Amino acid sequence: MSEWLALALNRVATKTRDIEVHDDLIESAPIVTTVAKVMSFQPPYRGPYAEALAALEAANPTDDEHRWEQAKADARAFLDQWAEEVFLLGWADLDLFGLHPTHPLARHDVMGLLWLLRGRSVVGIEAQRARLSNGGSFYRGHWPAFVN
Repeated sequence: MSEWLALALNRVATKTRDIEVHDDLIESAPIVTTVAKVMSFQPPYRGPYAEALAALEAANPTDDEHRWEQAKADARAFLDQWAEEVFLLGWADLDLFGLHPTHPLARHDVMGLLWLLRGRSVVGIEAQRARLSNGGSFYRGHWPAFVN
């Protein structure tokens, strides 16, 4: 497991332990509570790459909030459709979620597929390539040692 993934999972575990439920407040504000539950609820993802998705959702590895939110949405949509297939084809966490450790959004040569989608969808998967909805392709690369 990569260092950033372990760090993010630790943050999730810490935040989960600190959550307190106040049922008396929930009953006094039913509309606000209902809206908050609907807006924040996402069933836990339990398929391949679940740890990497949890790490991505727990902590922003970049300084761009918009790109992070887009990457999380793209990751969920992609995994719902393609997780089993890319797992069987041998795609690694880095192929999907990887980022350069010091220049995460500047180095496209060291960026996983999910960060490059930016709202586009994948229309086909092969062992070394993902075909994108805009006609482009993402090719799995060889990750340099400094990213692992």
